Formats: sequence, C-alpha cells, structure tokens
Amino acid sequence: PHRPWGSAFEDLALFFTRKEWELLGDEDKGLYRDQMLRNYQALVSLGYQGPTPDLICRIQQGEVELWLVPVRNQLPVQWTQKAAEPRKSPVCREGFKGRRDLKSLEGSTQKGEVLYICGECGKSFRDQQELRLSHLHVHQRVHTGEKPHHCSECGKSFNQLSHLRVHQRIHTGEKHYCCADCGKSFNQLSHLQSHQLIHAGVKPYHCVECGKSFRQRSTLAQHLHVHTGAKPYGCAECGKSFNRSSNLRVHQRLHTGEKPHRCAECGNSFSDPSRLRVHRRVHTGEKPHHCDECGKSFRDLSRLRIHWRVHTGEKPYHCPECGKGFARPDLFQIHMQVHRGEKPYHCTECGKSFVRPSFLRAHLHVHTGEKPYPCAECGTSFHYPSQLRIHERLHTGKKPYHCIECGRSFNSPTHLRVHQHVHTGEKPYGCNECGKSFTRPSYLHVHQRVHTGEKPCCCAECGKSFGDHSALNKHQETHRSDPCL
Repeated sequence: PHRPWGSAFEDLALFFTRKEWELLGDEDKGLYRDQMLRNYQALVSLGYQGPTPDLICRIQQGEVELWLVPVRNQLPVQWTQKAAEPRKSPVCREGFKGRRDLKSLEGSTQKGEVLYICGECGKSFRDQQELRLSHLHVHQRVHTGEKPHHCSECGKSFNQLSHLRVHQRIHTGEKHYCCADCGKSFNQLSHLQSHQLIHAGVKPYHCVECGKSFRQRSTLAQHLHVHTGAKPYGCAECGKSFNRSSNLRVHQRLHTGEKPHRCAECGNSFSDPSRLRVHRRVHTGEKPHHCDECGKSFRDLSRLRIHWRVHTGEKPYHCPECGKGFARPDLFQIHMQVHRGEKPYHCTECGKSFVRPSFLRAHLHVHTGEKPYPCAECGTSFHYPSQLRIHERLHTGKKPYHCIECGRSFNSPTHLRVHQHVHTGEKPYGCNECGKSFTRPSYLHVHQRVHTGEKPCCCAECGKSFGDHSALNKHQETHRSDPCL
C-alpha cells in the first residue's frame, strides 16, 4: 500500500523528549539540525512536493528547542505550510499578535492539553501536569539573557542546567564518549561524531569560493568569513572584532583576567585550552613539530613557522627607524630597545648592558670562563647553546641555510646573512674613524687595526708583527724562500 510522505519523513526523523534534548551539547544539537535538513532534502529530491514537516519549519525558523513532549493519545507530528503566516498554534492554528503576553489554550484538540505561547517569538509549549510552565520559563531566558546556572570553577554562566553539566566536563576531565576506531575519548557526543568523520574521510561541506571542504557546516560558515572579510563577533570592551565566536570568548578573558584552564602539573593557568595543551609539552618534553630543513623540533606550530623564516629569509617585522627587518616579533622588540637606548640588564663585572636578561646570563660566562655546552663528538665547549648547534654541523656536514640567489649553503644563519651582502652590494659595517664600509664585521675588525696600530699576528721565526693573518702569511713566504735557511 502507498505510504504517505509524512509517515516517510517520520521514519527518517529522530525525535527527542525534553530530558533527552537537554543531555545534548550545543554541537550535538547543531549536528541534529543538519541531519534532519538533509533527510528532508533527500525526500524532496525523490519528488516530494507536499507541505513542509513541522520539525523542518521549526529548524528553518531558527527555533532553539526542538524536543517534543510525549502526550497520551497525541496526534501525529503536525505538518504546516512553509509560506509566511501569522504566529499560530501548531495544534489549533489560532494566531497571536501580542509580545510578552502569555496565553494558554485549553481545548479538545489534544485531550485537554494546555498550550503555552512565548509572546516574544511565538514558540509554543505543551503542558502535561509535571511540565507546568518550566519549559517556557527556560526558553524565555533566550530573550532575557538570564543565565542562572554558574560554574563554580571558572564562573561561566549558562541558561540551562544541562549546558552547565556538559561544560563542567572540561574541568573534571570526564569523557563519556569513546571512539571505537582509535580509543580517543570526548566530553561531548558532537565532538565524537565530528572526530569519527576523520576516520571516514568525510568532509561533506564545500566552500564554493575556494573548494575547501569541512566536516561541519558551522566550520564552513566560519571559514566563509575569510572570503567575505566579515568579523561579526565584536568585543564590548575594546571594540575589536573576530570572525569566530570562540576567538572572541578567548579574547574577552584578557579583560576579565579569567584563566579557567589549569595545568595539573605546576598549577599554571591559561585563558585558552590550546595554550594549556602546548604548555603541557614543557612537562612531557614533547616537540611534535619538526623542521624539514634542519630537523629542529618545536612544541607548537607557531614557533616552527617563525623558525622557518630562517631558511626562507622572510623578515616581516621592519624597524621604522632604520628599516632593518626581523623574522621574529621578539627580536624586533629587542631591536627597538636599541633605538630607545633601553638596556636595563647590567653586568656587575664590566658594566656592559644588555636588552635581555638571557643575553646578560650568557655574557657572564665570559667572566667566569664557564663553557657549559660541550660537543658530544669532540669535547669542545661553548658559552652559548647556539654556538654548540652551529659547531655540531661541522661534524654532521649539515648546511641548512641556503642562498636563494646562488644556491650556496651555510651552517649558520649569520654566515648566510653575511654572504647575501655579496649579492646586494650592501656594506653595513662602517669604520667610525674613516667611514670605510665592509660586508663583514670581521673585515671591519681587521681594518680598525690600521687606526689603533694593533698587530696581534706575530711571526714565530723573527718576531715581526702584523695586523692580519694574510699579511703574516705573505711575510712567512720570505723565510721559506731565504737561501740561508
């Protein structure tokens, strides 16, 4: 026998009671809405042209609460026309015009059932003894902004108790939902369902602008802001806007000082769960992000991206004073201190000043003679870990820094930078005495001996001294060619 289309949709649909609905997280509810819409679209593609199911109407109208109250002798789910019409009861189709006025209907339509209507948006609630007005009161918090359920850990508030319970799993670490494929656990069903799409390789939502695919419709919606430039989430404190609501929430903690994510190892707190995850690697020693060029590893991806600029030569941070470029924002800030004359860290031994405490600590090794970084290969020790890393490349033969002009490779970024002056013609090292410029600091150092009279290179044969090794080598040839020797 021919089955009605309405019955066909009910076979495809899943309906929740209020209690079942409240156990779902926000993302679970989003997945449910998406799936119900897909089920209906499948019916339409098969030729259905009748009235739109009530559940689909409610989803399309943006209703938040999609649970159904089980009523004795209740009629099948009502079907309503999709066309715009005044707010009506889905039971008796009577319309309502008022705002913030609560009206109840008692009739024989649903066996004496009472229907409560929200005067703000027209949403209806069925009452069967124990339900009373509580459903309507909870719903009205959407309009009033009331959030009476507070988290004792971080102070975050929610308009429903079920939402608070789901949130508290962040603090307790409770993860009820386990992936059968890999064993990974999640604190929300929606997170598990989203994760399972990774194993299935499914990304059903496609961006029409760039073709990029996503596992969730909400992720696609946020991605579209990249193309439109929209930043719809504004901070009420400072006016800064964001393209994701989650980014706004994290930003707002700068103003509130809230740091709800605490490290169980050391007690440090963070405003963002991703920062806590990265911090935990300090304790575990995990460095999952590796540089393909030199093999160096990093705790977080952002540090790897910054490091990569060493190999590419990219320097996005430019000094407005002298035009010098920097690959890292912290190095740029240190450089700006040089222009401002800020060197707050002083050596008590020689009075030399530094812009960073780490520079001072490293400098102190010069006075103590300490070289705490030994080479495991040959035993040579160094003042700085960076010197050791460069030295170790003499043993490994690694030269990870490449000149994009000629392809020549170097074992340190300093050597690469100095070499690049050959191509640019730049001579940044100028003599204060005569103004002569050089491509390398070592060349300037040797040249300055002309002015100081310093001659540190001494001939072992005759004791004569010279200002540089090349002059000494040339002199030593005279001894080798002397017939008296």
